[in-house]
Amino acid sequence: MQFLLMTNLQKPDAIKVAGRVAERLAALGGRALCSFETAEALRATHVEAGEYYAQLERSDMVVAIGGDGTVFHCAKHAAAAGKPIIGVNAGRLGFLSQIESCSLDDLSLVTEGHYTLQPRMLIEVTAKHNNHIETYCAINDVVISRTNLGSIADISILCDDTLVGDYRADGIIFATPTGSTAYSLSAGGPIVDPFMDCVIMTPICPHSMYDRSVLFAPNKTLVARPVFDGRQEVLHLIVDGEEVCELLTGFEVIVRRSDNQVHFVDLQSRTFYQIINQKLRLRG
Repeated sequence: MQFLLMTNLQKPDAIKVAGRVAERLAALGGRALCSFETAEALRATHVEAGEYYAQLERSDMVVAIGGDGTVFHCAKHAAAAGKPIIGVNAGRLGFLSQIESCSLDDLSLVTEGHYTLQPRMLIEVTAKHNNHIETYCAINDVVISRTNLGSIADISILCDDTLVGDYRADGIIFATPTGSTAYSLSAGGPIVDPFMDCVIMTPICPHSMYDRSVLFAPNKTLVARPVFDGRQEVLHLIVDGEEVCELLTGFEVIVRRSDNQVHFVDLQSRTFYQIINQKLRLRG
């Protein structure tokens, strides 16, 4: 099998783990591919360097080495190319990783074919603002957030053209089940089994004790608009932790299920609930 190694080149620990992954894959009869940039950082003898997209096309599987942020970034590329992905945790929590950096022998389960593929839904977000239309894809979450500490956002949420509610809050999170254990959880949202398909809407620090998360069926179309047509604070649209644009007065953000999926490798060594129990216990 041919494996494309992708890692966070800004983190020395992740680079070291990537080198060990390449060595272990070679010992197991696999072939580790990577981009020229990654090969230069690894300085390993067990990798085959090439142009990134060519290597992605050649690979049978993507190996994301780092924390969950690295997995999010790599998963979008894997989904677009129709490649499965497995995460090797070189960060802290690593909810999405099936292999820990101290247990690289588990890579033998992959090379021997002892795994299944777990499909995860993605969400597509279209932002209409300032005479521009931009579309993005998220595996984790989409966030509409204010920037000034002294102000508040007034956001109206509609589901299939029916008003869900007007929210006064620091912002709104739209999360996938995969993203339910990230920002949405910190904002008081529910933990959702990743085998489910739904969109979780969670207000951030809402100015009402009755504003709670809402789970929407995957076939629904959600729209976020400013409550007031007049002056509105500039808000930011953040996709999987990356700010993508500013939302000016009169914006419209449309969230729906993406037609694409990402397939995570499941070694079946730990269930989702075992991972939740372990990782949340680490948080204290």
